[in-house]
Amino acid sequence: MPSFMKELTSSELILRTKTLVTQERRITLALIEHLAEISRRMLYAELGYSSLWDFATRELGLSEGAAQRRIQAMRLVRDVPEAAAALESGSLSLSNAAKVQSFRQAEKKMGRKPDPRELVTQVANLSQRECEKTLFEISPEALPRESDRILSATEVHELKIVISSKLHEKLQLLKGFLAHSNPDASYGELLEYLATEALLRLEKQKGIQTRMPSTPATAAAAVKNPPKIIPPGRRGYLPVTLRKQVWAKSDGRCEFTVDGRRCSSRYRLEVDHIKSLAISGSNEVTNLRVLCWHHNQQQALEKLGRRRDSFKKPAAESL
Repeated sequence: MPSFMKELTSSELILRTKTLVTQERRITLALIEHLAEISRRMLYAELGYSSLWDFATRELGLSEGAAQRRIQAMRLVRDVPEAAAALESGSLSLSNAAKVQSFRQAEKKMGRKPDPRELVTQVANLSQRECEKTLFEISPEALPRESDRILSATEVHELKIVISSKLHEKLQLLKGFLAHSNPDASYGELLEYLATEALLRLEKQKGIQTRMPSTPATAAAAVKNPPKIIPPGRRGYLPVTLRKQVWAKSDGRCEFTVDGRRCSSRYRLEVDHIKSLAISGSNEVTNLRVLCWHHNQQQALEKLGRRRDSFKKPAAESL
């Protein structure tokens, strides 16, 4: 603790603390705005990261929770510019902004689109617990998740388990495979998918039929239409044997590499032509690579010459 603080009067100490809180809110908003521009330019992909969250945790050093809250708040501000002023004034806390955005995403998955401006107004000046209660009253179905503690009295069960690193890796791999049909699958949806698949297989083996609860549309779609690792727009041109060779070469991970660092993401993988077919590229294995969705998009922008502006990585000492 700086020695000068002991010399401050009580009123001076309170005033300085309030000033720091105001500055912190402004800095947080500025960080959110910078993240939004980094996202718009897809700079995280140029640096070899599979997502903005990956960049924020690994490059910026934010904790997983801090990164998630700021990215969710960034998305809310992008859709509701008025939320920026609320964050700066303190009437909307960072955690509540993130909760509102998560709530909107859950509602969208259920085919509903609540007015985001009205949501921001409704949670203004509320504590975190009051915000959760308000959102729960609007739509009880939208809130229960693995990390949330709000549970309805009858239809929702909270399940907490401890799993090995090996099982966690398998779940992440499954999430990547299903990303084409369900990009934001929760652990609950992964468990639903696994249970449905296992029951269908066991029923077939034993010649019985259980009274399974109806499967959510997203999980059902994933069961009926398992994703294939094939390039968008050229789906009929790569035979299965060729796709398997490309997959084996990549070890089932994104091959994008920059400054010696490989992305290695397993999320929403797609096959990319290193030299485009439009400029006489071939379907040979040597001209094919596996990229995650983010790096496939970023590479497509470069190939089409639509990059918004150039990027120069700062020197290490300036970071």
